[in-house]
Amino acid sequence: MRFFETLKTRWGGDVLVRRAPFVYGHFRRKIAAVETMAAHEASSFIQAREAVLRAWAAMTRFYGRDVKWGAWHDLSFLDKDTVRGREREMRGRTFLPVARAFTSGTTWTPLSLFRDWQSVVLEQAAIDHVLAKAGVDLRRSKIAVLRGDTLQNPTDMTPPFWRDTREGRVRTFSSNHLCAATAPDYVEALRAFSPDVLWVYPTSLEMLMKLAGAGSSLPSLRCVMSSSEVLRPDVRALATRILKVPVMDIYGMAERVAFAYGAGDGYRFLAAYGKVELIKTGGDDENDFYEIVASNLWNKAQPFVRYRTGDVAILDKGLDAAALNEVCLGLRVFKGIRGRAGDYLISPDGVRLMGIDHIPR
Repeated sequence: MRFFETLKTRWGGDVLVRRAPFVYGHFRRKIAAVETMAAHEASSFIQAREAVLRAWAAMTRFYGRDVKWGAWHDLSFLDKDTVRGREREMRGRTFLPVARAFTSGTTWTPLSLFRDWQSVVLEQAAIDHVLAKAGVDLRRSKIAVLRGDTLQNPTDMTPPFWRDTREGRVRTFSSNHLCAATAPDYVEALRAFSPDVLWVYPTSLEMLMKLAGAGSSLPSLRCVMSSSEVLRPDVRALATRILKVPVMDIYGMAERVAFAYGAGDGYRFLAAYGKVELIKTGGDDENDFYEIVASNLWNKAQPFVRYRTGDVAILDKGLDAAALNEVCLGLRVFKGIRGRAGDYLISPDGVRLMGIDHIPR
């Protein structure tokens, strides 16, 4: 863990970890190739990765002792309660050091997670693939961050409320100090920094747009990237109208079993990232709801097989089996994902205290 974290404190070191030569390029090509495959080709690719995942899982204490391997759809689902307390039993052997992480802990008992090197690189390759669709090369971009970072005491309302890192390529802002009184400082600091990308929690983006309004336009900005919370359509529309750039919303999780993105015309899964299954849970007059069950195809350090994420995909009403398979393979868009909305508290100064349901990943 210290190996990864030490390297990631510097821009060049982060490139070596998250965009490792050869490995990163391999995943960028693989993601792009699978995205353009026909359904039968993508299914064959995933079946080949399933075999590797089974082999990795069978070598762990957790799966080797408790799981009876048979047809894929006969395997039991894995849920958070089953994993909790047994995370180290799921630990696979890896040659290189692993990265440590934790789930967001909405039940106040987060899962302890392990990620091998290639899964870390895959995550970055997936993000870069999505941002490239908006014409952004994240490797060469300046990034402004407005998420759940705590840079100083929330009661200390003395600027600056931001900090530069990665040799000046990243400026991180404190969401917990953004209010009507400080919004002009934020806009001024954003313009002075001239970011290419604004990386946000949706709740932080909403607050910035509503407080600063039309005055928050950023001439240098090329894209907004939101993640970690549900992005409401009205917030996307507001940000698009004011900032006049694409808003790319990314769905993922600390367990790294599935990845999806939305650019305003629906969401798509990245099939090269993880195997997705959809389990119907209900519906209404216009939509059907499916729980997202997924398996990580690239993380030998901690294999997750048929993991129940607890998140719900919103699909058009009445899709047949072939259409559902296309959704799982990323060949058909779906309406959205109903997961965790952002939690916050309101301070006496009118500041939203963000990130109270988030643990750094």
